[in-house]
Amino acid sequence: MTSLPSYKVLEGTGRPLVLIHGVLSSNRQWEPNLRALSTVAQPVLLELFGHGNSPSPQNTSSYTPESYATALEEIRRTLRAESLSLVGYSLGARITFEYALRHPNRVSAHIVTNSLSAFSTPEWIKTTRKVMAGIEQDVLKRGRPAIEAMPIHPKNSSRLDRNMKEGLCNDLALSDPIGIAHTTTITALSPPLTKRMLDNKVPTLLTCGRLEKRFQDRRDWAEKHVPNLSVVDLNAAHAVNVEAAKEWNTVVVDFLKKHAGDQNNPSVHA
Repeated sequence: MTSLPSYKVLEGTGRPLVLIHGVLSSNRQWEPNLRALSTVAQPVLLELFGHGNSPSPQNTSSYTPESYATALEEIRRTLRAESLSLVGYSLGARITFEYALRHPNRVSAHIVTNSLSAFSTPEWIKTTRKVMAGIEQDVLKRGRPAIEAMPIHPKNSSRLDRNMKEGLCNDLALSDPIGIAHTTTITALSPPLTKRMLDNKVPTLLTCGRLEKRFQDRRDWAEKHVPNLSVVDLNAAHAVNVEAAKEWNTVVVDFLKKHAGDQNNPSVHA
């Protein structure tokens, strides 16, 4: 039986739009975007395992992108939607790409942000696995203090405003260290999608934070090699939807209007 992550269906006009945040984040990160998105879609906020109200399954296979894709398909059927639109932020993009590549006829539009895990290479996974293996064991052993020590903890962000940073930190304090540990290794370090992306059939928009320099070579690779993918560069770093919220909202709403504006697919009800 597939473990289901927690999700919440919000008010909106249009087909369901599933938004998946990144590791050590929460659905709070979508606050600057929801008003705009709800004018063209019905937001469905999904929480990664170990985050928020989502469980931390004992079966570690639940943390694989393949298992998440199965869960997304179950959520789609529950919502009685013929298709979904997807937004994957950071690690969330690894999951949304998995679903889009497996079920291209079920995805109307796909938006992603900078994501080393989604656009990973074997070399990146090998190098990162050495680092994350130690972090995973530390989190399993020490729990929350180990999470607090992680470099990607939101408290270390220099680009988020005070309210967003404090809110994300408060949300993270409610997370489950076991789920966090498995997410950082099993979900984040899943096999590369680069070969499978060459057969991408879904209209996809990469909203790239141009200030995150370490992602730019993967951005360039995606623009050159992934069919049906377009790139919009915004003046932001990793948290592009927060740092450049106004611009991000505009390009994403326009993209959804173009590719997911079929009014024959009405919104569902929670």
